[in-house]
Amino acid sequence: MQSPDRLSHAGIRFMPRPKLSPKQLARLKSTFRAADCTVRDLEGANFEIFHAEMPLRSHVLVNPYYLQLGTMLTARPMNRRDKKASAIHAYLSKINKEANLAKFVLNREEFDSKEGGWSIFASVRFVTGKIGGNFEAAALRNMVTIWFYDLANVMAAPEPFELCALLEESALPPSARR
Repeated sequence: MQSPDRLSHAGIRFMPRPKLSPKQLARLKSTFRAADCTVRDLEGANFEIFHAEMPLRSHVLVNPYYLQLGTMLTARPMNRRDKKASAIHAYLSKINKEANLAKFVLNREEFDSKEGGWSIFASVRFVTGKIGGNFEAAALRNMVTIWFYDLANVMAAPEPFELCALLEESALPPSARR
């Protein structure tokens, strides 16, 4: 018999990723709806939300341990010199200091010429300390409110970057649609 530290990794089986039950998932979506969010189902247990007052689409990743809101942004420089990595890092530092809840990180280390900007991932995790996905409605409502507040403030701020995001076009006023 081999000692445990010499066992082959081939014999190790990975545990399946824990998931919420359909009942827990339905309760969570209902809680988002009560927080004035529209819920759109994606594949499997994945879904996205957007708020009645801010039609920014946010992906919801949920498991029994935590809930994460996330959205992709593109930071388009207003000046040519801001295409340098040092400029985007300084900008991320600034907006992370100003944000109450959201965390902004560079999604890719290089400037995306096709998109005309830097790819940024904004996210927040809500951990209750209890397994099972029991998120209190008031706490979830507060988190969603602060999440969208953070994103709105960053997107409305002036130079040096213009932030672009995936908006829910059906929730935009007709004058704002493309």
